[in-house]
Amino acid sequence: MSSHLHPARRSPAQGAAASRALRPPPGRRGWVVAGLLLMLAVAGVSHAQEAEVEYKVKAAFLYNFLKFTQWPTNKYVPPQPAMVIGCLAEDPAAPLLARFLEGKTVNGMPIQVVTFPENQDPRSCHVLFLGRSRRAQVDDVLVRLRTAPVLTVSEIDLFAHRGGIINFVRHERTFRFEINLEAAERVRLRISSDMATMATIIKTNTPK
Repeated sequence: MSSHLHPARRSPAQGAAASRALRPPPGRRGWVVAGLLLMLAVAGVSHAQEAEVEYKVKAAFLYNFLKFTQWPTNKYVPPQPAMVIGCLAEDPAAPLLARFLEGKTVNGMPIQVVTFPENQDPRSCHVLFLGRSRRAQVDDVLVRLRTAPVLTVSEIDLFAHRGGIINFVRHERTFRFEINLEAAERVRLRISSDMATMATIIKTNTPK
């Protein structure tokens, strides 16, 4: 599997802030704290800082999605065991997510952010994140992953309605997330009830 990792240099202050954002307490209280972090993070920052802050917060949520999702026991594990978050090649979100998740672990396994060329099957990852710039590829990706145990996450309008599993939704200066539980069940993923109660539950739109 060809991959491109994006390590980043961070100041001590940035590292401490990222660590606090990525370690909310477990259970429902943890999601409440993470939600508060979301609201606080996007308040009072300049436009230039907003994208960086936005992906720091989304990285915190991706970290928790890994913790609160259960994959089938036969899910592919890379030669060096890791929890893999995939992005499509040229997605501007990829280096930011890699930077904020650098050095993090889930269940003792390191988190890796990997980019996939368009002609490479991303079903080997645990999470596939589709940023806004990948809007044109959504339908193709969802068809390719229709039966694969991959947690698909995006920030593209109506992603969960189209069959994706989790979608970030912006509301004024905060972010919330939607979950399509039917889509998760179809690929044998188990979403924690703590995680589900913090989301808006969505069903796939079917042609009439």
